[in-house]
Amino acid sequence: MQKTSDGQNYKLLHLCMDFGTQMLEVGAETSRVEDSVKRILEAHDKKAISIFAIPTLLLVTFEDDEGIPYTSSVRIKNITSHFDRLDRLNHLSRTLCSGEVKSLEYFQEQLDLIRQSKLYKLPVLLLAAVVVGIGFSYVFGGTVADILWSGPIALAMKAFYELLDRAKLNSTYVNLMASFSAGFLAELFFRLNLLAHPSIVTVAVVMNLVPGMLLTNAIYDIIHKDFTAGLNKLIEAVFVAVALAVGTGSAVLLFR
Repeated sequence: MQKTSDGQNYKLLHLCMDFGTQMLEVGAETSRVEDSVKRILEAHDKKAISIFAIPTLLLVTFEDDEGIPYTSSVRIKNITSHFDRLDRLNHLSRTLCSGEVKSLEYFQEQLDLIRQSKLYKLPVLLLAAVVVGIGFSYVFGGTVADILWSGPIALAMKAFYELLDRAKLNSTYVNLMASFSAGFLAELFFRLNLLAHPSIVTVAVVMNLVPGMLLTNAIYDIIHKDFTAGLNKLIEAVFVAVALAVGTGSAVLLFR
């Protein structure tokens, strides 16, 4: 009987680790991850629950009714933004904590379905980049030519970014090269008299790469005194910003 109980506890631990990992991978703030996993374990009557999450690590510990500890940790490597998955994970958490007891098989099935859901397809990402580039070019006061050419430049930059990113290259290098391509094309089209304000076009297109969500989550974590996670994200955001500045600046200097 004890062996069966141990098996169930280890399976619950594994499922909670998978759940927390998926939340971190889609960009959830660490406090949300810790609270969700804690509530799921409480719904299964576990004791001495301790959850520690930062953007690159998840650590889960709990005890069963006999005081036997169970613990596990996982290194988080792939982090992106996917609000549909995050919403589905939040809904699963609320379902598991609603008071109606759900089996571990149900938990496993739902996690598998969520993980199998596809990320945004490349055409959607490219279209979004074009819309962002055109939109910000208009907001920043670009001419009609600036606005029109922001679309193709954003399309080319995003395609180049996805090519480098899918090659599993360093994220700082990917951001640097993608921003360089945006600045290079804007300056080139300016020399060809196709647009009037290359600086406006460059900034508008590079807005696709600005780590807005990352910076927001960093400030949120710091305000809530989760300094380890907050500073981790803040430093990452600074590195992205520096890479974007170096990339676009290099492109400008190339034409001076």
